[in-house]
Amino acid sequence: MSGDRREAEQYPFTWELPLLFAGCGVLIVAISVQIGRALANLTVGTGWLWPPGERFFSSLLGILAGDGAAGLVGVQHAASGWQLLAWVTASVSVALVLGVLALVAANRRWGSGAVRGTASTSEAREVLGEQRLRRHRRVIRPDLYARHLGRLR
Repeated sequence: MSGDRREAEQYPFTWELPLLFAGCGVLIVAISVQIGRALANLTVGTGWLWPPGERFFSSLLGILAGDGAAGLVGVQHAASGWQLLAWVTASVSVALVLGVLALVAANRRWGSGAVRGTASTSEAREVLGEQRLRRHRRVIRPDLYARHLGRLR
């Protein structure tokens, strides 16, 4: 049956999810750049400084150009360019690694890598019973309960 509805994709792949992932990625990188700048300024003794909301995105180009005081008010001794570059690179790298790990975990849980239709241990024990699970353990988990030579059971 070529027109079987069960085999058809229920929700077609559209532009919303890629746009959501791209937007979240840009936001994570922007936040990690600001965290890197704040850490660079903290290490030189200026303190933990965060830009006001209206200067959050407009200060990103100044930070990437090497200005540790971009978008901040009243900063006298900001981090130098190499310190800023090192901390921003470290914070963006950590954010990207955590983001990739989150995507892998989400794929294993909900995506194509998820195991579907498998009962949990407590569900199998409730339905089949403890004795049946023990009696058929070699069939259920042959990797754990292999038969030994010379034994018939």
